[in-house]
Amino acid sequence: ETKKNFSSVIFVVRNPFDAMVSEFNRLNSGGAVDNNTHVDSIDEKHFGYSYPWQMFVRDEIPKWTAMISNYLLQDSPHRVLCVAFENIKEDLLGEVKRMLDFLSIEYSDEELIERLLQDFTTFRRSRKEVFDHYTYEQRALVNAFISSVMSLLEGTPIAEQIPLDSYLFRSHPESQMTG
Repeated sequence: ETKKNFSSVIFVVRNPFDAMVSEFNRLNSGGAVDNNTHVDSIDEKHFGYSYPWQMFVRDEIPKWTAMISNYLLQDSPHRVLCVAFENIKEDLLGEVKRMLDFLSIEYSDEELIERLLQDFTTFRRSRKEVFDHYTYEQRALVNAFISSVMSLLEGTPIAEQIPLDSYLFRSHPESQMTG
């Protein structure tokens, strides 16, 4: 129903490995209750083979896949711009300009730069997590879902807008977490 209430859509896709870690941190650090703590991180022990994390990965990766396939592959009366979250992190100004142009919103570069510097400097975790959040089996599961989305989008204009291939985790099992 909500799809009918607007004419243009900006669909932001994030690497599911990063998206799940971020959401799990948010939900378990108090961010789901208190938005002021949405950038906190939880301890390493809550990832890997912990039961809540295993269930979270198992339940969330199909949702990531369904969101993309159910929304982007449906015939839609809307204009759709697909944006990779990673591209926003890499080139915030360029991607915001692209989104504003897509929405036909006029802006000056000076105004835009000032607004971005003012509003988007506090959305970072205070510390960089240096541990591996995923087990080998979890990475294989997520990779399988990413590959299925790649197959679904193959040959569509959307496939060129999302760096799905770069989302795949490529490593040897011995470099992964063991339990």
